Amino acid sequence: MSDASLPVTVLTGFLGAGKTTVVQQLLRQRPVARIAVIINDMSAQDVDVELVESGHLLRDEADALVNVQGGSVSGERRMALVAALRELAAGNAYDHVLLETSGSAEPLVVARAVQEASTPDAPLHLHNLITLVDAYTFMKEYGLGEDLFKQIIANEEGRWTVETLLVRQIQAANRLLLTKTDLVQDEALPIVERALRLITEAAPVHRVARGQVNAAQVIGEQGFTEAQLERPMAGAELAQLEVDPEAFGLGSAVFTEQRPFHPQRLYDAVQQHLTRGVYRSKGFIWLASRADEVLLWNQAGNYVNLRKTAYWKAAIDQTHLTQEEKDHLNAALAHPTFGDRHHELTVIGVDEAREVFLDALADALCTDAEVAAWAQGRAFKDPWP
Repeated sequence: MSDASLPVTVLTGFLGAGKTTVVQQLLRQRPVARIAVIINDMSAQDVDVELVESGHLLRDEADALVNVQGGSVSGERRMALVAALRELAAGNAYDHVLLETSGSAEPLVVARAVQEASTPDAPLHLHNLITLVDAYTFMKEYGLGEDLFKQIIANEEGRWTVETLLVRQIQAANRLLLTKTDLVQDEALPIVERALRLITEAAPVHRVARGQVNAAQVIGEQGFTEAQLERPMAGAELAQLEVDPEAFGLGSAVFTEQRPFHPQRLYDAVQQHLTRGVYRSKGFIWLASRADEVLLWNQAGNYVNLRKTAYWKAAIDQTHLTQEEKDHLNAALAHPTFGDRHHELTVIGVDEAREVFLDALADALCTDAEVAAWAQGRAFKDPWP
């Protein structure tokens, strides 16, 4: 490996493990001068890219942000990843590449793509392969991780399952970040870590609370070696050059609508219809009770977070604007009642569970009568924090 080759750190991990939050933390810490970030998303919607851009953490003159969306880089978008890496490696313009994969990515396929992208004229190398493990999901869904190990042992048919993917992501890593530890009791964390040791003994585990990570835990010294590409892994007999998320029964759909959500019915939909088969949903929504606010919806497993991230243009007070400013603003307000307010929410999961939840979201929209009441200033019961 040449000293001049561009180092690539891969951040992988299942849906909702906190990869984008870690990328944002690394950009704030600025461990190297010139950073290129590649973000991969199964969906055509680019929420993660918007979150990185909205934080103003990239330096226009020194950094790059590349969006590889619409499929996994371990499947149909693999060659797009190779092309993006080669372009970044050319010209010696960057000191490090951070690659955030989709939650469905098969990590060793991504590792081989990094190798393939390297050329004599534009060399690069895999510096670290970091897997994020969601401690809260391990606690809630897999009995602190011990049930996950049991499911893999019991899978004698050699079928690809979501659990196979989780284990392969853990086994491939040379370093593990155990995220969301602030949502898990302190006495439970050693049990989760013991379960991880049953899956891999090779990768050190670093606990991460509230997304606060030290750059040295992620980038640090090179830890990935080519020997890791040859290690035995779960589902090895099914390993392919390219692995599509459909191999795990995963798919995505984007929910779009302009009518507001009724806050109580949306809350009930989450309580009643957000089943285990809906692994991840993310995007932007609005509630009839908070009509001014663009709300970032972030769901992983059975945990949902709503956070105000901006204000809709339709909510801007135009009293002190010039006529030119008013005309420019109103041109963006496409709907006569809602203006620019709308929902755009990606839902990822197995087909049946995903469709049930999408139907529940549709039922949570305000009816025509409720929209009329909203327009007249009616208050709506809102159980959301």
